[in-house]
Amino acid sequence: LRGMNHVPFAGFPSWDVTPRGTVVYTSGREYLIREVDRSGRTVREMRRDTPPLRIPAAERRDSLEALRARRDSVSSIPRPQTYPPIRNIFAAPDGLLWVRRWVPNGHRRTVFDVFEADGRFKTVVELPAYLLPDITPVLRLEAIAGIGADAETGAMTVLRFGRR
Repeated sequence: LRGMNHVPFAGFPSWDVTPRGTVVYTSGREYLIREVDRSGRTVREMRRDTPPLRIPAAERRDSLEALRARRDSVSSIPRPQTYPPIRNIFAAPDGLLWVRRWVPNGHRRTVFDVFEADGRFKTVVELPAYLLPDITPVLRLEAIAGIGADAETGAMTVLRFGRR
């Protein structure tokens, strides 16, 4: 089945269109972001050194059990020991680039690296809650809004964060 041919914690490509009309994208497997113009010419590359985060044994075990339930050939698939460095990438309307990093599943938080429009690293923003990764959040340095899910019931809710 399409989309089932990957192991848990595999890096996935992510991309977005900037307000300038360029495209930013990443493979998700390494901390490398490329920005290309309309002709496909690379405008800039952005990198950061971030330490790899080991996947907790219990989280790996649970994910592999779920994969085994979907696939019989799991033994032939290489299993990552660390999370990919990038989970998603978002180009905000104000020109800032927000790079979502992976965090261990047991930690109910969300971490973004923020870059200026010219590619310079600006800051790290850490939220004390987990935003669902497949729903695009509203990202501004002054305020962030996204969708979270209750850990017990799974009910979705809007989460808002502002500066302190």
